[in-house]
Amino acid sequence: MYWDDWHGWGFHMMSWWGVFLMVFLIAMVVMLMSRSSSPTSANETPLDILKGRYARGEIDHDEFERRKRDLES
Repeated sequence: MYWDDWHGWGFHMMSWWGVFLMVFLIAMVVMLMSRSSSPTSANETPLDILKGRYARGEIDHDEFERRKRDLES
């Protein structure tokens, strides 16, 4: 066979491009699936989101109350 000339090299390069393409496509699918399953849903109200942030400890009680008053007004 032609393992030491450009015929073998061309097949070898095509196989690496195929591997690269498959890894790229899998990464894109994983990224798109993770974006579509965001933690906030369409039925969640701003107050629900605020309560969630308070429950996770992202904001303290004073910040929660201030933002809650802002939402209610």
